[in-house]
Amino acid sequence: MSKNTASTPYRVLAIDDHTMFRQALVSLLETRPATFRVVGEARDSCEAVLLARDVGAELILLDVSLPDCSGIDIIESLHDAVPNAKIVMLSGSGDGQSVYDAISRGAVGYLTKNLGAQQLFDQLESAMNGYIVFTPDSVTQFTRHVLSQQGVHSTDSAATALATFDALDTEIIRLVAEGRTNVEIAQETHVSTHTVKVHLTAILAALKLENRTQLAVYAKSSTRTSGY
Repeated sequence: MSKNTASTPYRVLAIDDHTMFRQALVSLLETRPATFRVVGEARDSCEAVLLARDVGAELILLDVSLPDCSGIDIIESLHDAVPNAKIVMLSGSGDGQSVYDAISRGAVGYLTKNLGAQQLFDQLESAMNGYIVFTPDSVTQFTRHVLSQQGVHSTDSAATALATFDALDTEIIRLVAEGRTNVEIAQETHVSTHTVKVHLTAILAALKLENRTQLAVYAKSSTRTSGY
Protein backbone atom coordinates (compact mmCIF):
# COMPACT_ATOMS: atom_id res chain seq x y z
CA MET A 1 0.00 0.00 0.00
CA SER A 2 1.36 3.43 -0.98
CA LYS A 3 2.00 5.78 1.91
CA ASN A 4 1.92 9.54 2.13
CA THR A 5 5.42 10.67 1.27
CA ALA A 6 4.55 14.39 1.32
CA SER A 7 6.10 16.58 4.00
CA THR A 8 2.67 17.78 5.09
CA PRO A 9 -0.57 15.85 5.70
CA TYR A 10 -3.37 15.85 3.15
CA ARG A 11 -5.91 18.63 3.71
CA VAL A 12 -9.32 16.98 4.14
CA LEU A 13 -12.84 18.40 3.88
CA ALA A 14 -15.57 16.18 5.36
CA ILE A 15 -19.09 16.71 3.98
CA ASP A 16 -21.93 14.85 5.70
CA ASP A 17 -25.22 16.06 7.19
CA HIS A 18 -25.23 13.40 9.91
CA THR A 19 -23.40 15.17 12.71
CA MET A 20 -22.54 12.06 14.68
CA PHE A 21 -21.07 10.23 11.68
CA ARG A 22 -19.17 13.32 10.51
CA GLN A 23 -17.66 13.91 13.93
CA ALA A 24 -16.71 10.24 14.24
CA LEU A 25 -15.08 10.37 10.79
CA VAL A 26 -13.12 13.49 11.72
CA SER A 27 -12.00 11.93 15.02
CA LEU A 28 -10.87 8.82 13.16
CA LEU A 29 -8.83 10.80 10.64
CA GLU A 30 -7.25 12.80 13.46
CA THR A 31 -5.68 9.59 14.76
CA ARG A 32 -3.39 9.79 11.70
CA PRO A 33 -2.12 13.39 11.95
CA ALA A 34 0.93 12.70 9.82
CA THR A 35 -1.30 11.67 6.91
CA PHE A 36 -4.60 13.54 7.24
CA ARG A 37 -5.47 17.01 8.49
CA VAL A 38 -9.17 17.86 8.59
CA VAL A 39 -9.40 21.52 7.55
CA GLY A 40 -13.18 21.82 7.29
CA GLU A 41 -16.58 20.26 7.85
CA ALA A 42 -19.82 20.93 5.97
CA ARG A 43 -23.37 19.63 6.26
CA ASP A 44 -24.95 20.79 2.97
CA SER A 45 -24.01 21.59 -0.61
CA CYS A 46 -23.84 25.39 -0.36
CA GLU A 47 -21.60 25.28 2.68
CA ALA A 48 -19.45 22.60 1.07
CA VAL A 49 -18.69 24.41 -2.19
CA LEU A 50 -17.88 27.70 -0.44
CA LEU A 51 -15.68 25.99 2.10
CA ALA A 52 -13.77 23.78 -0.34
CA ARG A 53 -11.94 26.69 -1.94
CA ASP A 54 -11.46 28.62 1.31
CA VAL A 55 -9.68 25.73 3.06
CA GLY A 56 -7.75 24.52 0.01
CA ALA A 57 -9.04 20.97 0.28
CA GLU A 58 -6.92 18.24 -1.31
CA LEU A 59 -9.19 15.33 -0.35
CA ILE A 60 -12.97 15.71 -0.15
CA LEU A 61 -15.04 13.03 1.56
CA LEU A 62 -18.55 13.53 0.23
CA ASP A 63 -21.75 11.97 1.50
CA VAL A 64 -24.03 10.81 -1.30
CA SER A 65 -27.19 12.09 0.43
CA LEU A 66 -27.23 15.72 1.55
CA PRO A 67 -30.28 17.58 2.92
CA ASP A 68 -30.55 19.97 -0.05
CA CYS A 69 -29.44 17.71 -2.92
CA SER A 70 -27.51 14.60 -3.85
CA GLY A 71 -23.80 14.88 -3.16
CA ILE A 72 -23.26 13.64 -6.70
CA ASP A 73 -24.86 16.84 -7.99
CA ILE A 74 -22.12 19.04 -6.51
CA ILE A 75 -19.08 17.08 -7.68
CA GLU A 76 -18.53 19.36 -10.67
CA SER A 77 -18.95 22.50 -8.55
CA LEU A 78 -16.41 21.18 -6.07
CA HIS A 79 -13.98 20.50 -8.91
CA ASP A 80 -14.51 24.04 -10.16
CA ALA A 81 -13.67 25.31 -6.67
CA VAL A 82 -10.63 23.07 -6.15
CA PRO A 83 -9.68 21.48 -9.50
CA ASN A 84 -6.94 19.22 -8.13
CA ALA A 85 -8.86 17.83 -5.17
CA LYS A 86 -9.64 14.11 -5.04
CA ILE A 87 -13.32 13.46 -4.32
CA VAL A 88 -14.31 10.19 -2.65
CA MET A 89 -17.97 9.42 -2.14
CA LEU A 90 -19.22 7.90 1.13
CA SER A 91 -22.52 6.06 1.19
CA GLY A 92 -24.56 3.67 3.29
CA SER A 93 -24.95 1.54 0.17
CA GLY A 94 -24.00 1.84 -3.47
CA ASP A 95 -26.61 1.34 -6.17
CA GLY A 96 -25.29 1.03 -9.71
CA GLN A 97 -26.75 4.27 -11.02
CA SER A 98 -25.27 6.32 -8.17
CA VAL A 99 -21.82 4.77 -8.56
CA TYR A 100 -21.96 5.32 -12.33
CA ASP A 101 -23.07 8.95 -11.98
CA ALA A 102 -20.45 9.73 -9.34
CA ILE A 103 -17.48 8.54 -11.37
CA SER A 104 -18.92 10.02 -14.57
CA ARG A 105 -18.81 13.43 -12.89
CA GLY A 106 -15.29 13.08 -11.57
CA ALA A 107 -15.25 11.23 -8.25
CA VAL A 108 -12.22 8.96 -7.84
CA GLY A 109 -13.86 6.60 -5.40
CA TYR A 110 -17.09 5.28 -3.94
CA LEU A 111 -16.84 3.74 -0.48
CA THR A 112 -19.57 2.35 1.70
CA LYS A 113 -19.65 3.43 5.33
CA ASN A 114 -19.19 -0.06 6.75
CA LEU A 115 -15.42 0.02 6.10
CA GLY A 116 -13.08 -0.66 9.00
CA ALA A 117 -10.65 2.06 10.07
CA GLN A 118 -7.55 0.55 8.45
CA GLN A 119 -9.44 -0.19 5.25
CA LEU A 120 -10.57 3.44 5.10
CA PHE A 121 -7.04 4.75 5.67
CA ASP A 122 -5.66 2.46 2.97
CA GLN A 123 -8.33 3.42 0.45
CA LEU A 124 -7.91 7.16 1.04
CA GLU A 125 -4.13 6.98 0.74
CA SER A 126 -4.54 5.04 -2.50
CA ALA A 127 -6.89 7.73 -3.82
CA MET A 128 -4.35 10.43 -3.02
CA ASN A 129 -1.69 8.41 -4.82
CA GLY A 130 -3.69 8.35 -8.06
CA TYR A 131 -5.65 5.11 -7.73
CA ILE A 132 -9.38 4.54 -8.19
CA VAL A 133 -10.88 3.28 -4.93
CA PHE A 134 -14.10 1.33 -4.54
CA THR A 135 -15.46 -1.19 -2.09
CA PRO A 136 -16.25 -4.55 -3.75
CA ASP A 137 -20.02 -4.10 -3.55
CA SER A 138 -19.76 -0.73 -5.31
CA VAL A 139 -17.72 -2.29 -8.12
CA THR A 140 -20.30 -5.03 -8.51
CA GLN A 141 -23.20 -2.58 -8.62
CA PHE A 142 -21.37 -0.38 -11.14
CA THR A 143 -20.59 -3.31 -13.42
CA ARG A 144 -24.15 -4.62 -13.31
CA HIS A 145 -25.40 -1.18 -14.28
CA VAL A 146 -22.99 -0.89 -17.22
CA LEU A 147 -23.75 -4.42 -18.40
CA SER A 148 -27.49 -3.75 -18.23
CA GLN A 149 -26.87 -0.70 -20.43
CA GLN A 150 -25.14 -3.05 -22.86
CA GLY A 151 -28.09 -5.45 -22.76
CA VAL A 152 -26.41 -8.24 -20.78
CA HIS A 153 -26.99 -9.29 -17.20
CA SER A 154 -24.00 -11.31 -15.99
CA THR A 155 -20.94 -9.79 -14.34
CA ASP A 156 -18.87 -12.57 -15.99
CA SER A 157 -19.53 -10.71 -19.24
CA ALA A 158 -17.12 -7.98 -18.14
CA ALA A 159 -14.22 -10.43 -18.31
CA THR A 160 -15.54 -11.83 -21.58
CA ALA A 161 -15.70 -8.37 -23.14
CA LEU A 162 -12.20 -7.43 -21.96
CA ALA A 163 -10.80 -10.69 -23.33
CA THR A 164 -11.73 -9.64 -26.87
CA PHE A 165 -9.11 -6.87 -27.02
CA ASP A 166 -5.66 -7.28 -28.56
CA ALA A 167 -2.40 -7.31 -26.58
CA LEU A 168 -1.80 -3.53 -26.66
CA ASP A 169 -5.37 -2.71 -25.67
CA THR A 170 -5.22 -5.28 -22.90
CA GLU A 171 -2.04 -3.72 -21.52
CA ILE A 172 -3.54 -0.22 -21.73
CA ILE A 173 -6.61 -1.39 -19.81
CA ARG A 174 -4.41 -3.00 -17.15
CA LEU A 175 -2.37 0.16 -16.70
CA VAL A 176 -5.46 2.37 -16.57
CA ALA A 177 -6.80 0.10 -13.81
CA GLU A 178 -3.54 0.73 -11.92
CA GLY A 179 -4.11 4.48 -12.13
CA ARG A 180 -1.35 5.23 -14.65
CA THR A 181 -1.40 8.42 -16.73
CA ASN A 182 -1.30 8.41 -20.54
CA VAL A 183 2.36 9.46 -20.44
CA GLU A 184 3.22 6.58 -18.11
CA ILE A 185 1.25 4.14 -20.26
CA ALA A 186 3.07 5.33 -23.38
CA GLN A 187 6.44 4.79 -21.69
CA GLU A 188 5.45 1.35 -20.44
CA THR A 189 4.05 0.16 -23.79
CA HIS A 190 6.66 1.92 -25.98
CA VAL A 191 4.12 3.82 -28.09
CA SER A 192 3.33 7.53 -28.38
CA THR A 193 0.87 9.30 -26.08
CA HIS A 194 -1.23 9.97 -29.18
CA THR A 195 -1.45 6.23 -29.85
CA VAL A 196 -2.50 5.65 -26.24
CA LYS A 197 -5.25 8.27 -26.59
CA VAL A 198 -6.50 6.73 -29.84
CA HIS A 199 -6.62 3.22 -28.37
CA LEU A 200 -8.20 4.43 -25.14
CA THR A 201 -10.92 6.26 -27.08
CA ALA A 202 -11.65 3.09 -29.07
CA ILE A 203 -11.74 0.94 -25.92
CA LEU A 204 -14.18 3.28 -24.18
CA ALA A 205 -16.41 3.37 -27.26
CA ALA A 206 -16.40 -0.43 -27.58
CA LEU A 207 -17.37 -0.88 -23.93
CA LYS A 208 -19.82 2.06 -23.97
CA LEU A 209 -18.00 3.78 -21.15
CA GLU A 210 -17.45 7.51 -20.71
CA ASN A 211 -14.04 7.89 -19.09
CA ARG A 212 -10.93 6.13 -17.81
CA THR A 213 -12.26 5.98 -14.25
CA GLN A 214 -15.21 3.91 -15.43
CA LEU A 215 -12.82 1.71 -17.39
CA ALA A 216 -10.70 1.16 -14.28
CA VAL A 217 -13.73 0.06 -12.27
CA TYR A 218 -14.96 -2.14 -15.12
CA ALA A 219 -11.54 -3.81 -15.34
CA LYS A 220 -11.40 -4.33 -11.58
CA SER A 221 -14.71 -6.19 -11.73
CA SER A 222 -13.11 -8.90 -13.85
CA THR A 223 -9.92 -9.28 -11.80
CA ARG A 224 -10.61 -12.83 -10.65
CA THR A 225 -11.30 -14.21 -14.09
CA SER A 226 -9.16 -12.14 -16.47
CA GLY A 227 -6.07 -11.21 -14.49
CA TYR A 228 -6.50 -7.42 -14.75
